[in-house]
Amino acid sequence: MKTKRIFQLIMIVIGAMTLSMSTSCDKEDDEPEEDDFTCSGIMGVQVTGFIEKDLCFDKYISYMYKVDERVDLYIGQNSATTYSFDLSVTSNDDVTFTGVGEYNCGEKMPGFAELRVHGDNNDFYKSQSGTIKVTKSDANSFEGSFNVKAKGFNNGKTVTLKGTFKYKK
Repeated sequence: MKTKRIFQLIMIVIGAMTLSMSTSCDKEDDEPEEDDFTCSGIMGVQVTGFIEKDLCFDKYISYMYKVDERVDLYIGQNSATTYSFDLSVTSNDDVTFTGVGEYNCGEKMPGFAELRVHGDNNDFYKSQSGTIKVTKSDANSFEGSFNVKAKGFNNGKTVTLKGTFKYKK
């Protein structure tokens, strides 16, 4: 009799643990991760700070590549508020753009990122610090990632711009 009660108690405990674990797993699986953002366009950007928005840029505007001098990709997105993005690396007195590499952003730095917002709250957010990592760059393609802090020219508010880009002619 005592053995039967111990066995029943063990089965109840195991059942409760199983139920508890399956319930918590379901809740966790339903919550999206912050980094789950994906973009099938030319550039995906997670904007945080004053603006909280995931942007997927798919409208090609212009691309310029000059060996040992500069690379510049300008793209856009159409929606109720129009966004555009300029990403570039330019040689300066201290750093030569050599293609693949990591480039710092900021005043007098070779890296540059700018988010432009056209609509109710017109502004443009210029990079103040951070990096652009170029994994591929030539006359026909430009690929990599970036993580920069930017400041609004008109409103003085800050945003973080984090994303990836993959342009091919």
